[in-house]
Amino acid sequence: MSPGGPLAPSVAGAPGREPTWLWTAAAVAVAVTAFSVRLAMVLRGSGLDGKLAYDDGVYYSAADALVWGRLPYRDFILLHPPGIVLALAPFAVLGRLTHDALGFESARIGWMLLGSVNAVLVLGVARRLGLVAALAGGLFYAVWQPVAVTETTTRLEPLVSLGVLVGLLVLANPLGERSRRAQVLAGCALGLALVVKIWAVVPVLVVLLLCRSRLGTRATLRVAAAAGVSAQRWSRCRSGSQLAATCSGWSSSTSWAGLTSG
Repeated sequence: MSPGGPLAPSVAGAPGREPTWLWTAAAVAVAVTAFSVRLAMVLRGSGLDGKLAYDDGVYYSAADALVWGRLPYRDFILLHPPGIVLALAPFAVLGRLTHDALGFESARIGWMLLGSVNAVLVLGVARRLGLVAALAGGLFYAVWQPVAVTETTTRLEPLVSLGVLVGLLVLANPLGERSRRAQVLAGCALGLALVVKIWAVVPVLVVLLLCRSRLGTRATLRVAAAAGVSAQRWSRCRSGSQLAATCSGWSSSTSWAGLTSG
């Protein structure tokens, strides 16, 4: 048993007392609310095909260039780690098979769905505090304007939030206190955040400090090592060789001819 106890404080009578269907209903309500808020913001503005920001087009263009066989850091400048490019690559594939407008609009919808997932993760992280507190946290995330605006299009921060929240969810679970594999999984999730944005090191350090105070030094070192290894492996994509291998099928004209024939 670790000296610090579980990562999140336990509230007497709160965790596990409510029926499973109530938690399921709460998760659905949070997810639907989050997606509806983000979609309404876009549709009441310039629309799915409108100009919402500058960076989102840059990231999609980078993913599109990757699909066509051009590598970031070698063939064009990318100021961030490669995570955003790899995350957008499937949408760029769709754009290549159809047209870029459809691929880009689909990516925006995908990021709104990602926002819904993040809101549900907040609900899960706060589950130890009881249904009311967890639902309040999830709904606050779902409707809070700064977060909702960020998750209306393909920005970096939603992916960073995903990695941090998954790490917190695993560590806040009783399994995260006992299981080394769960701690490694949490570290890999935190490493995902680092692969997307360099400044993600700040929330990752905060999580590690919290882990140190709650779970002890050994668990913290295990989480930090997993985060560092996973981030380092993806960061090696800057050399180009691993990234090229990852996307070799996408950039092959022969395979695309097979996909588009008929």
